[in-house]
Amino acid sequence: MKCLVIGGSGFIGSFLIKKLISEKNEVVNFDLQDSNISEVSTIIGDINNREDLEDIKSDFDIVYILAAVHKDDVSDYTEYYRTNCNGLDNIINFFKHNKIDRIVYFSSAAVYGDTFIDASEEQNLTPESHYGKSKVKAEKKLIDLASKYKKELKIIRPSVVFGSGSKSNMNRLINYISQNKFFIVGKGNNLKSICYVENLVDFTIYISKKTVSKIDIFNYLDYPNYSIREICDKISFISNSGKVKNIPYLVANLGVFVIQSFYFIINRKATINMNRIKKSMSNTSLSYKKLDSLNFKSRYNLNDSIYKTLNR
Repeated sequence: MKCLVIGGSGFIGSFLIKKLISEKNEVVNFDLQDSNISEVSTIIGDINNREDLEDIKSDFDIVYILAAVHKDDVSDYTEYYRTNCNGLDNIINFFKHNKIDRIVYFSSAAVYGDTFIDASEEQNLTPESHYGKSKVKAEKKLIDLASKYKKELKIIRPSVVFGSGSKSNMNRLINYISQNKFFIVGKGNNLKSICYVENLVDFTIYISKKTVSKIDIFNYLDYPNYSIREICDKISFISNSGKVKNIPYLVANLGVFVIQSFYFIINRKATINMNRIKKSMSNTSLSYKKLDSLNFKSRYNLNDSIYKTLNR
């Protein structure tokens, strides 16, 4: 097929492009920066500039949309809406003027909020962060487009994605544990949904070939869900580091206060804060009932995924 990947120079996009090329697809990338993959043609542009998208002259069989502002430390929250919503409007305008009938959009588990247990695709969305709210708005825009113009739309809501080259919380966790620099705050019984990037890319291509309905939404996670204690124990074993110790919340709170005070004095930004501590203690688990019904089987289990992340 002839594939357009919008935002393909980043972490997930690079893995997706490599997989598409390996399956003999013709791929064009559109991104702010060039791709490090020599086999792909990249059009440099910004989705916030409608004119940049006009440089894409050809029709495509399918378009994958990854371009988004997603960092959790953006100082101006309007950037989420500027790119994830207004920038998407420009992509939608591009779709209207080109023959594109199949769309795959990468949303996020953040649409369910900051804390959720067994969140399913059918439930009401309750985003708390501006990132999550911008993704809900983006989903609605694409659903309206697909409904009105009878396009095939797949929306994927991944859990935390990790792998070599990622800057995700899971990658940081792997690095900290392998260096014996991590403590579990509390008991560590809270459940986390995570997914390895190559499994996510395999699922993306699998579902893009499968017509379930014209408009469909899928959670993606490498199931089953694990507790933070179980995840830490697996990382410790594979990295051959010491067992991760537990510390009480009050002790962690005091420690973060001391660290942040020190960084404030030297006029630098601390890499740890209470928001990250609270996130590590929260439940963020997705339902995999719909995913399981598709008979998709991921290539890599958790042990494999951690090993590949550590050794690339």
